[in-house]
Amino acid sequence: MSLAEVNVDRHTQPIKTISTPPINVLLVDDEQQILRALTRLIRPLEFQVFTASCVSSARKILHHEPIDIVITDLKMPFETGDILLAEIVTQRPCPVRILLTGFADLVFVKSLLNRGEIDFYLEKPWDKNELVALLKKAKDKVITRHAKHNKIHKINYLTHKLRVKNASFVAALTASIKQQKEAACEKKVAVDDAIASLLNIVEVSPQIDECFAHDVSLLAVQLAKMLGFTSKQTINLMLAAKLCEIGLLGASIDVATQPIQYLHADQRAEYLNQVNYAQRVLKPIPALHCVSDIIVQQFLQPLDAIHAGIDILEEALVLSVCRDICLLKYGRLTGEEENESTIRRYINKHASDKYSADIARAASDLVNQYDTFLYLGKKPVRSLRAGMVVKSDLRLKKGQLLFPKGHKLTQRNIQRLLVVEQNIDYPLLVPVTTSLDLQETQPA
Repeated sequence: MSLAEVNVDRHTQPIKTISTPPINVLLVDDEQQILRALTRLIRPLEFQVFTASCVSSARKILHHEPIDIVITDLKMPFETGDILLAEIVTQRPCPVRILLTGFADLVFVKSLLNRGEIDFYLEKPWDKNELVALLKKAKDKVITRHAKHNKIHKINYLTHKLRVKNASFVAALTASIKQQKEAACEKKVAVDDAIASLLNIVEVSPQIDECFAHDVSLLAVQLAKMLGFTSKQTINLMLAAKLCEIGLLGASIDVATQPIQYLHADQRAEYLNQVNYAQRVLKPIPALHCVSDIIVQQFLQPLDAIHAGIDILEEALVLSVCRDICLLKYGRLTGEEENESTIRRYINKHASDKYSADIARAASDLVNQYDTFLYLGKKPVRSLRAGMVVKSDLRLKKGQLLFPKGHKLTQRNIQRLLVVEQNIDYPLLVPVTTSLDLQETQPA
């Protein structure tokens, strides 16, 4: 049950002024003549008077009436007045308590006063003026207590209203947050699905070498760690690397798979047009706009960017050097697979015009160890296609030859490799050419 639905007590009802007059006085004495005498004296003073001849009757009146002042005799049959006053001292608001007593009980009465069980006492026989003065003090005390009670009542009421209002606000805020989370979750699922679709396109497209994109991604992540990139920067860079050649979907297979050095002018223009095509592919996905910027800016020269008023993202510079490393290692720049020393010289040569000194230095160090984690032209079995040619002898770790260099894979060969991979405890990577001979050979 919400705060707005709980039952409110009298302290949370709308604020009303609690009137002080008339003030209710309860007289308790076992002698009727004393009750009558006190009533005649007190009633003209604008008090509402209730009487009880014993403690038991007094309890009933206290239970049903809002008594403000209790005047009781000390010595009565069955139960004494101090017992009654000790019981009502815990009531809230607590009535003002006056005890009537004889001279012989004065020491006991003063002990009750010191313990706070009574507020005043009056000796018998009482003096009329003394009684009136005592009642005036009691009345002032009641009025003060009523004012305090009014304030407490007002505070309780306003606190209750605030709690109800806050409960309503919290409920609305919680519902809003839930809706936002659900919307964000749906948006994330949609973005994840879009990314998965793009990565599937990269995997199956004949224009794009999946292993090349995989190696660029691994290099980029390693370099991001060395340069102290944030988690968000690293994730965007990794996605940009995996999709770094998504723009080649708009190019012909010849342009996409030939070494760049062998392309003539028209083909080179078609190759560079991948920048525009990548933007068109990624534009419908707002969450990938930063990834799109990284992919596009990897082709920009820093000096040209400065003249154009563009601040190149550091992630784009990292992607550029990682892609260059893989282009050289895969032989896609000159047609020849370059060794580590040649790649380092290339990086150092272009440290100022393509990258930055820090990025070039870190990339040069990374070249020494990339053999330990890159595919380097080897494809996982699931990415093989019939017609691909094995570039070097394919052997298991124990030395068993699966296919010799120059073997053209068939669909049946690929099925066999899938079975082999299920029976070994490591991924099977196959060195194959990136271009396809689409005419499938007979099963080996």
